[in-house]
Amino acid sequence: MIALQEKSNKAFLNARYDFLIICQHSINPEITLSDVNEMLLQHILTEEIFTSIFSDSQFHRENNIAKELYKVESTFFNGTTKRNILGVISHYYTVIKHRAAAIADHHDKQVFLKVIYENFYKAYNPKAADRLGIVYTPHEIVQFQIESVDYLLEKHFKKSLADEGIKILDPCTGTGTYLCDLIDYLPAHRLAYKYKNDMFANELGLLSYYIANLNIEYTYQQKMGQYEEFNHICWVDTLDNTGFGLKGTNTDLFGLSVENTERIREQNSHKISVIIGNPPYNAKQENYNLQNANRFYKEIDSRIKNSYIKQGTAQNQIVVYDMYTRFLRWATDRLKEDGIISFIINRSFIDSRTFDGFRKCLAEEFDFVYIVDTQSDVRKNPKISGTKHNVFGIQTGVAVLFLVKKKDSMH
Repeated sequence: MIALQEKSNKAFLNARYDFLIICQHSINPEITLSDVNEMLLQHILTEEIFTSIFSDSQFHRENNIAKELYKVESTFFNGTTKRNILGVISHYYTVIKHRAAAIADHHDKQVFLKVIYENFYKAYNPKAADRLGIVYTPHEIVQFQIESVDYLLEKHFKKSLADEGIKILDPCTGTGTYLCDLIDYLPAHRLAYKYKNDMFANELGLLSYYIANLNIEYTYQQKMGQYEEFNHICWVDTLDNTGFGLKGTNTDLFGLSVENTERIREQNSHKISVIIGNPPYNAKQENYNLQNANRFYKEIDSRIKNSYIKQGTAQNQIVVYDMYTRFLRWATDRLKEDGIISFIINRSFIDSRTFDGFRKCLAEEFDFVYIVDTQSDVRKNPKISGTKHNVFGIQTGVAVLFLVKKKDSMH
């Protein structure tokens, strides 16, 4: 049907082009019309799911990005046409509605959405699922990171996550697990201020962006007893968003006065104290022959070349340009003088020769480095063969990293 619109529907072509320009400015300049078609498909197919699980929510229609997609959708997909097309897969929606109706607890709704999202992507677009690193962080690890960061804030800065002005950013929020758990963790009498002023999140995937926003808003409503829109989630490729001061920043990012770019601009104006999350990682990202590699990021990759690579001694350091090190390079630059980074990361950086420059930079750029090595690398420890000994169900070793910069006070 979309292919037919491309041949004859001028209103569709104009609306889609307008949305493409927004995407290229807000996310990254390499987004294509086929990417927009993909977003449109996700938007259409998931609306019914969201209204089933969050029956009193208008989010899918009122969200700033959803509004732009509805403009494209309304040029061809409405009324009888919409009913007839979606009627073909109505039995799937019936099953989802039936299951969703039995879920009362908000945390169960989160898990339900994650399962749908993960399986939707794996079946619908496995290449994208791998490239976007769609792996969910277990609740227990998220809790451990949050509590540990709170402990380190007290230990090194005499501050806490609940204090006003301690601004927290999840740069790759996925379905919003970290901020949802943070909402549960913070004391209720401090939460309203933190929610409106000190909590920020970024996400690149459209579907996960939707789910994260829903989850964050509903977790807040569940705890506080009232609905409050969450205005600090941005639909953006974090690694492209160097508008907080890196040399050579692409100022065209803010060329459009859409709500999303305003959110990005506002986030970039704040001094962030805590960056926490689980950066995306796909196992094939170093194998460029598979044509499913992560793309080149000019600013961040240049920073990596002039820091981690420059300080390294290994002959081949191409693997240093992985998504974990890119996010760490970005977060290090974003943090400025004082604060804490907590990421889940591939443990190979701990003792691999290839990452000696990376380790040296961590030692130079941070005042305290805490590493929790889960000893879960199957290749190094055959006794734990298989995947059951790794919390993510993978064979790659995992570490949890806490990095502390302490130059001045955090005021």
